[in-house]
Amino acid sequence: MAELLTDTKEVRESIRELLFTECSEEVQEDLLGWEELDSYAEELCSFGVERLSREPDVLAGEYSRIQKQLQDVACSNYRALIDSFESSGAVRDGVSDVKIHLKSLLETAPKLSDTVRRFSRDATEAESHRQAKLKILNEYPRILETLEIPQLMLSLVRSELHDEALELMAYTRKLSRNYPHVLEIQKVVSEVDEITTIMVNQLLMLLRSSIQLPMCLRVVSYLRRVQYYNEEGIRRVFLQYRGNWMRSALQSTAAPSAQGLLERVSDDTRAMIFEIATQYRAVFLDEHDGQHDTGLSILHDWIAQSIENYISTVESALKDIKDGAGLATVLQQSMYCGQSLGRVGADFRPLLGPLFENAVERIYTSSLEVALQRFRAMTSDYNWPNKGNSTQVAETNRRFEANGGQLSPPLEILEHSPLAVFTNGLLAAHNELRFCCPLSLERRLSKILETTLLGCVQVMRDVGGENGLFLSEEESVSFADMVKIYKDSAAPYTVRCLEKCLGQKSSADLDLVVKDAESLLPN
Repeated sequence: MAELLTDTKEVRESIRELLFTECSEEVQEDLLGWEELDSYAEELCSFGVERLSREPDVLAGEYSRIQKQLQDVACSNYRALIDSFESSGAVRDGVSDVKIHLKSLLETAPKLSDTVRRFSRDATEAESHRQAKLKILNEYPRILETLEIPQLMLSLVRSELHDEALELMAYTRKLSRNYPHVLEIQKVVSEVDEITTIMVNQLLMLLRSSIQLPMCLRVVSYLRRVQYYNEEGIRRVFLQYRGNWMRSALQSTAAPSAQGLLERVSDDTRAMIFEIATQYRAVFLDEHDGQHDTGLSILHDWIAQSIENYISTVESALKDIKDGAGLATVLQQSMYCGQSLGRVGADFRPLLGPLFENAVERIYTSSLEVALQRFRAMTSDYNWPNKGNSTQVAETNRRFEANGGQLSPPLEILEHSPLAVFTNGLLAAHNELRFCCPLSLERRLSKILETTLLGCVQVMRDVGGENGLFLSEEESVSFADMVKIYKDSAAPYTVRCLEKCLGQKSSADLDLVVKDAESLLPN
């Protein structure tokens, strides 16, 4: 026992076990709630044997005392105890009800939470819609103004108030950048873009009309602000539509003759190309601009195309000019046109040479062919006269000598009317040629004349044959006389006429013509 008491903790535990085993369950529960149990156990361990032997009596006395106090308290506080018991029952019943309702609340709370969240969300959305509608209501005048922009811009464009229309266009583009996801704004921008296209077409139609430099500057300024074309595109469009105006004006040119038409076309082309080139230089060309060379290239391309169209018009209209005087007048006007356009770097006079050379050749050839055809027609049914009427020839000689012309036709050709008519036709052809006779055509004209003179010999051969074989003896004499007059007078005379027009020696082979004519004469 002494060994057990040496360990206070083990003794204390033994006492606790002893107390618990000797007590009822209710007392055990009370002991578990007694905070001073360990202190009491330590106190017991400190008692001696005598004190421990008296402890049961002490505890019994204390128990009796406490029981008596409890009885006194119960008697003196009977009503309070009854009320406390009743209150405890009521509390117990209330707590039971609370448990039941709390369980129901726990079951209902999730549904209530979901309902509250939905309500909160719906309330937030409703508030957002309300705020949006309030904002729309407050901004209604500005919204209405925005929606009316396309109609207003269309009215401005129709009234040709382009500055105001461009301001509206810039405003809508700003709105589009600020509100890219607003459908109504994008619809307004789309309508404004369509009206902008109408305005651009309207500006281009102005370029297609007769406008002066200030208006050209305004139109180009508007096109730049619209940003419908880049800078090079604006330059090309400017020349394209100004060129359309020029072409429509030239196509509406009317004149009673091809000569008058070409004169007016030459004057109008010169004035219009010079005007358009001047406008283009004033509007676009800046020596300090990096696109100066590009701008000049575009202008030169357009001028070249315009001159090509003019050359085509001249080439087509020259076919209807039948006389040399008219041809010379047209040549003078065309040369003046080319010379004037040389101030804008468009001297096209070298291009006119081939056109007018072909026209001169055509007119000359046509005149010689007509003369040859008339000669053929007259000789086919010609009544060959007796050899020459000297009185008539002498009288005619005196009349021509009085005129003193060095290139007067030889009078002996009057003895044979076909030869006179033929010579007169050649003379008329050279009279037309003298108005416009390019030196570059010398070989071609000489060859044409040579061919015509040989053709005349062939006509005489077809009519009279070699040595007048197809004619009677008297007719053969007259035929030989006409051949001699032709080779000695008529043919040399026409060659001299050509040389007079050319101002130089002709390359026509007169000896060949004479030799061919001599083959018709008797040996």
